[in-house]
Amino acid sequence: MNATFSKILSYSIIGVVIIFTVIGLFSGMPSTDAEEFEPNMLFYVLYGLGALAIAGVVFGFVLNAITNPKSLIVPVGSALGLVVLWWITKITASNETYTKPLPEIGASLSQSIGGVLTMTYVLMFMAFLAIIVAWAIKAFR
Repeated sequence: MNATFSKILSYSIIGVVIIFTVIGLFSGMPSTDAEEFEPNMLFYVLYGLGALAIAGVVFGFVLNAITNPKSLIVPVGSALGLVVLWWITKITASNETYTKPLPEIGASLSQSIGGVLTMTYVLMFMAFLAIIVAWAIKAFR
């Protein structure tokens, strides 16, 4: 029963995505040669489909968490690890103020932006390191 429901649901979602995409494409088509293509409707459809995908992921996560609470250990631990990493990189970031752009960047905002950038660099380094370690383990087996 569960596999049949998920198969029907996945095919229905694919069908809705195709129908909305076609509607979005053809709604912006010019009716005469003098008009230009206006993709505005397609953008709204894509925003809606993106929101639908995010809602589906959140719903699936919550449903899985309700049925299997032990599965929350890894995602919650990962989220806490990211928060700790961001706080460490924010504390070590510079707090210079900038007055040149129109919205003035204060010390707190500058430190937050620096923390996010440094965290991105740290995570990229960790990803590259994980790729090299995985390759080395595979090579020596």
